[in-house]
Amino acid sequence: MVMAIADTGADVAVNGTSLLGTVRTTYADLVIAFGAPTYNIDDRNEKVNTEWNIELYDTQADEYIVASIYNWKTGYTPVASYDWHIGGYNDKAVAAVIEALNDALDN
Repeated sequence: MVMAIADTGADVAVNGTSLLGTVRTTYADLVIAFGAPTYNIDDRNEKVNTEWNIELYDTQADEYIVASIYNWKTGYTPVASYDWHIGGYNDKAVAAVIEALNDALDN
């Protein structure tokens, strides 16, 4: 896979995605890779405080992959190393997010 970020933000349709895996990283590294979060809610009663909605483009397979990255039931936005949840429509979402994250941090 060779990933390119096609779109981020509220326009990326993530309805119907589900948890597929996690990635251990920091909030700062996610911002470097994917920009500001799509949602950031400072409410300890929320199940999700911070979420990125991302559409990635796999240039080798010529396909788009939708993913969401989010915290789950922490009551705050984790900033240190944390197992961020990855949601998507299929298992390709996990590999795509990890590859795009690693590519961004290597550059």
